Amino acid sequence: MRKLTLLAAILTGLWACGDAGISDSGSDTAGSGGSGGTTGSGGITGSGGTAGTGGDAGQAGTGGTAGVGEGEIPIFVAQGHAGRRVASCDGGQTWVADQSKDDSIRCWVGGDPNEVECDHNEWPGYGVQFGGGYFWTTFGWGTEGPTMRSTNGVDWVNLNLVGTYGGLVFGEGRVLAATRYAKYSDDLGQTWHDTASVPLDGWNVRSAGYGGGTFYMAASGSNGNEMVYSDDGVSWSKPESAPAGCGGGGSFAYGNGIMIWMNGSSGAPCVTSDNGRNWTQNNIGENASSVVFNGTHFMVWQSGKRHRSADGVNWTTTDMNPNLSLEHAAVADDGSAYVGVKQSWGNYYDQQEFYYSSDGINWTESSSYTGGHPVRSMAFGRGATSTLCSGN
Repeated sequence: MRKLTLLAAILTGLWACGDAGISDSGSDTAGSGGSGGTTGSGGITGSGGTAGTGGDAGQAGTGGTAGVGEGEIPIFVAQGHAGRRVASCDGGQTWVADQSKDDSIRCWVGGDPNEVECDHNEWPGYGVQFGGGYFWTTFGWGTEGPTMRSTNGVDWVNLNLVGTYGGLVFGEGRVLAATRYAKYSDDLGQTWHDTASVPLDGWNVRSAGYGGGTFYMAASGSNGNEMVYSDDGVSWSKPESAPAGCGGGGSFAYGNGIMIWMNGSSGAPCVTSDNGRNWTQNNIGENASSVVFNGTHFMVWQSGKRHRSADGVNWTTTDMNPNLSLEHAAVADDGSAYVGVKQSWGNYYDQQEFYYSSDGINWTESSSYTGGHPVRSMAFGRGATSTLCSGN
């Protein structure tokens, strides 16, 4: 009834490969032709894990163009505290390559001898997104952490960039490292350049997204929540109008010419239809999931309900089966598969559960996974095969 562990052979393979869990060879030569993603999730809070032992992921390889070319397969990736990354290539039925900086620590588990406060060090997770044939992820809050990319969600390489970023975002061949002092790369993370000054009063960029030719950053600080947007990822502007609740930790999703930013705690999505110039806000309900776009509709899950909207303003609600509260979710780009994680503050590890669905309403618990460090973000991409994900 509870979670099944991974096959012994897979566990042995992961153990033998060091901290990155699979490989730290330092190369991930890209192919050509893969399609870029347009949405992604940022962190909800400044949480993470503490550094443990083991080697770091390899450095980014040189050369290559965006995309993975022939042989690409559908892949889901979940990212979380303590450098956690875990992948599924069968629509969420099973999860493999579960890796972190230190599997032995416990984030916010009262009374556990390995309990740590997982907020401020180099390994808090700040989102995973897909674009240009790569999964992009970043760690670190309060202390500079690594940025990484992967063509397959299993083998990860470090980029030539460390810092405390609110996400890595890919759009139109450009990678944005989101922060008040943002950086961008036009060669898939090999070299980085400073953007123009970002007009933020608060210090903390906590989430970022891209869609419809526009980059977005959501921030919070002593002066409240803020949004900024950019048509090139270099020059940034404040909106002409935005409600006070728009900004900070949350998730972005783009579709139908609309960008939605969602903070799950408040359950009040912010919507723009003019590329970030003006925002409106409405309410779904507290303790909602991250927002996703399935090709035709936006979806959010909250306390046993699935909320669906084509425009981010008018939402219809359907009961879920079973009654679940998903904190994070992702959907395939064609809407054929959904994944989600059930967890809450202090209820991780043995109480963390992964689910999958074909319609976003009827859910089944994954048959093989290991509960672990808190998940911060989930993403879908069509990536390369690997030793653990062949696509067969």
